[in-house]
Amino acid sequence: MVKAVIFDVDGTLLDTERIYVEAWKRAGLEQGFEIPEQALRKTRAIDKKIAEQIFKSYAGEQFDYYETWRRRVRIAEEMIDSGAILLKPGVVELLDWLDENGIAKAFASMTGRDLTWAHMGKAGLLDRFTVRITGDAVKNGKPAPDIFLLAAEQLGVSPEECIVCEDSYAGLQAAKNAGMLPVMIPDYVPAREEERGYAVILDSLFEVRSLIEEKNGVVLA
Repeated sequence: MVKAVIFDVDGTLLDTERIYVEAWKRAGLEQGFEIPEQALRKTRAIDKKIAEQIFKSYAGEQFDYYETWRRRVRIAEEMIDSGAILLKPGVVELLDWLDENGIAKAFASMTGRDLTWAHMGKAGLLDRFTVRITGDAVKNGKPAPDIFLLAAEQLGVSPEECIVCEDSYAGLQAAKNAGMLPVMIPDYVPAREEERGYAVILDSLFEVRSLIEEKNGVVLA
């Protein structure tokens, strides 16, 4: 029985991944390094300690990951302030349907609280959620399950009653590790055979309603 849906934010609710990719590339060039697509795909939504080592495996130990990350944030914010942020298809319709049918919801993003709340506010989504979890609230980042387990706890539901909508490999693994049903809506990274082995792959958030109805065995409103 699905009683709650937990959403990743970047690339799942908000169409921000294209912004972050461009910002990473610009920030890398400022550091004298052309960041390859492989590095960006491998580090999507992953714990920063792990991401740092992946970047250094491409650029060398001299690469200043945290300075590049800080510059990436500033570049991305400039792009977002210029009006670049958009909603992913089906967001509003799905949130409306969940509310109408009494299915709980939360967002859980590894991005920090200030940026996540600012972005969700600009997109008009912040007030749609009462349970809001960000990376600074947990000790271990994705693929550890901490952020999703905390969301379930605050929603008052058990992990097995949750589905998690994600677009990143690390996020899907975190959902699996939490004992929840991982649902991938691919964005910047495609679904691989590995994800197809344990996650439900959907084309958009429009399809989540049918999945929930199927899992619950009833047709809701």
